[in-house]
Parts: sequence; structure tokens; C-alpha cells
Amino acid sequence: KYLNAGYTLYQSLVGPFADRLDHVDQLIVIPDQVLDPVSFEAFLSRDVGTDTAKFKDLPYLLHQVQIVYTSAWKVYQANREKIAENFDNTSLGFWTTPELSTVNGLNLIESSIQANFGNNYRVFSQSRGGKKLFQEHHPQFDVIHLLLHANSNREDRYDNRIRFGSTEDDQIYGFELYKEKFKSKLAVLASCESAAGTAQRGEGTFSLARSFINSGIPEIVAAQFLIPQTTTGPLLSYFYQYLGTGASTPAALHLAKIDFLQKVTKERHAYPRFWAGMVVFN
Repeated sequence: KYLNAGYTLYQSLVGPFADRLDHVDQLIVIPDQVLDPVSFEAFLSRDVGTDTAKFKDLPYLLHQVQIVYTSAWKVYQANREKIAENFDNTSLGFWTTPELSTVNGLNLIESSIQANFGNNYRVFSQSRGGKKLFQEHHPQFDVIHLLLHANSNREDRYDNRIRFGSTEDDQIYGFELYKEKFKSKLAVLASCESAAGTAQRGEGTFSLARSFINSGIPEIVAAQFLIPQTTTGPLLSYFYQYLGTGASTPAALHLAKIDFLQKVTKERHAYPRFWAGMVVFN
């Protein structure tokens, strides 16, 4: 079903201008409603026989062009001047909780951050008071990384939230983010469905990623759907390697996905649900 759908979607949505992809740096996607959770990177540029298909080697759109998502063209235009050209001498704040600090893949991400950002980063990990720590310290950092539990409500646009702890007082709702004075250039939301939410016709999806963008952070890396930490760890470790060497955010995630597919050892982890859902919004 995926192989058929991946090729059909490519034909319908990309095929009419596929010959121009060689002449552009990025494909900018403005999805609405049914296309909100769809990862364009996982579209297939040609028909693939199901008998011989290996997910690691499929002709993904990923291999043709970088892809960026935005909620509206005006939002994209307004953010272009704010986007960092590179992240040299960048400070990074990493928020997590003790139960997530032991998940498979966290050490990979942290090692990659340390290798590429030196000691210019700080980890915040505690079960209580995490929200207060975040509000006090996020203005110090150029990049904020949130490895936290999150809730995205597809029925109530006001019920998207990030959980810094187990109590109600340690949660931040999407609409509360508008009160924060963000100075960061990038937020990495390593929380499941952080790019999901309530879809409204003509308005797009009201997600946590969108709340961060509307609160002043021009670029967000977020998850369209549930992604296992076992594969998020390697993927984001490659992402930080490229970000630390001067690549832009879209380029870094684009190259990280290609690296992931080349280096993945389990064939099933090459299936798009394990890597395609982490996307860049601006």
C-alpha cells in the first residue's frame, strides 16, 4: 500500500513540476488539512516492484530536493530575514526529564552536540520545576532542544502542550508560548506529534511547532507523527553533526536523513515512519 501511495502522491503533487527540481535549492510545502501529516520526503519518484523493494534503497523525493514546510507564504517570507545562516559559536539548551534521560538514542544526540558545539551547551533534567527552569533560562540559548513528552490534540486547538514534569503546573500549552520572549534561532522539538494538531480549513494546523514559530523562533524541527526514540537518536545525532559544520537547518536535516538511510542496519528501520516524520518548519 505504501509503495503504491508513495508513487501516486508523487505523480499527483510533484509530477507536474518534477522537471524543475534540478534547478531549485528547496521545495517549500504549504500543506492544509489532509496533507498536514504527510511526509513529502517519502514520496517515490518512480514505480517500484513490490517483490524486490528494499526500503533503504527506494527512490525517495528526499534524494531530489530539500524540503521545508510552512503554515503560510507570508509566514515564510517574514521569517526569512530571521533565519540563521549558520550556527557557529552557538549556545544550546537541552531540556529533558529523568525518565527520558535513559532512553535509547539520547546519548548519541548528546555526544554529537558536545562534539560539534564544545562546552557551549547545558542540559536541564528534572521531574519538578522544569517549566520554571525553561522560562528562566531559554533566553540564554541560540538553539533549544526539547526531549519531552507532549500532547497534540486534533480536536481542540488550545490543548497542545509540552510536559516538563508530571503535574499541571509543569506543563506549557501552545497558547502560553506567545507570552515568552524567545531569542532562539532554532527549536528542536523531539517530542512525538509536535507538528500535529487541529486542522482548520484555510488556516492549516495549529500545532506546537506553529506556536513556537508564531512566538518568534524562525525555524523549528518537529515530528509529524510518532517516531521511536531508537531511530530519533541516530537521526538527530547526524543532524547536529551537519549543523555544527555550517549547514543550514534544512540542509542538515536533509543530509542527516540520507546518512540515516545509508547507515541503518535494520531494514525495517528504513521504513519512512522511522525517519521521514522529522521535518523543518519556518
